[in-house]
Amino acid sequence: MVREDQRRRLIGAVATALADNGYAQLTVQQIVSAAHVSRRTFYEHFDNTQDALVSAHDDAAERLAAAIARDCRRLGEWPSQVRAALAATLGFAASEPHLAQLLTFNAVAFEPPLATRVDDSHERFAAMLRSGRDHYPEAASLPKLTERFLVGGVLAIVAKGIAKGEHRGLPKLEPHLLKLILLPYLGSAEARRIAMPSAES
Repeated sequence: MVREDQRRRLIGAVATALADNGYAQLTVQQIVSAAHVSRRTFYEHFDNTQDALVSAHDDAAERLAAAIARDCRRLGEWPSQVRAALAATLGFAASEPHLAQLLTFNAVAFEPPLATRVDDSHERFAAMLRSGRDHYPEAASLPKLTERFLVGGVLAIVAKGIAKGEHRGLPKLEPHLLKLILLPYLGSAEARRIAMPSAES
């Protein structure tokens, strides 16, 4: 239990130290200071800062994926599942901005294995959207990268909100982002009806 608690504290500290210092300047000392543990404790869990970053990213991705799965489990229609997944994502960013920031990275900016993990998590969320093609056959002709584009767009907006300290307001963007996500699959009128039933687009 002590080791699990130490690891949880270190994971949270990685996110905090990263937000405060940036990727290039991140050091073990910054992480252990934020976690209030010794350097020895850090090296009992991780090999280096890169290893700690990968673990922190994986933890954030798993937490968000679990929240999405929980909120979507009892929903039948695909648009409702997309709404729930988007709400979970924006809610996660609003309540855990430092952890959410770990998911918004551009994988191109990092070296393996972190770049691979970032890319894999983006593809994981894109795959959730891609199932919409099964429900709406007319969407079969969409470009292959449509879902990655949509996921990247949402994460870019989330990243901007976090960077500007406006993460608490991100859930308010849900209807607008939902409309943009649904539009390629349902068309403009239907996407607007579902996402913004009582608002002007």
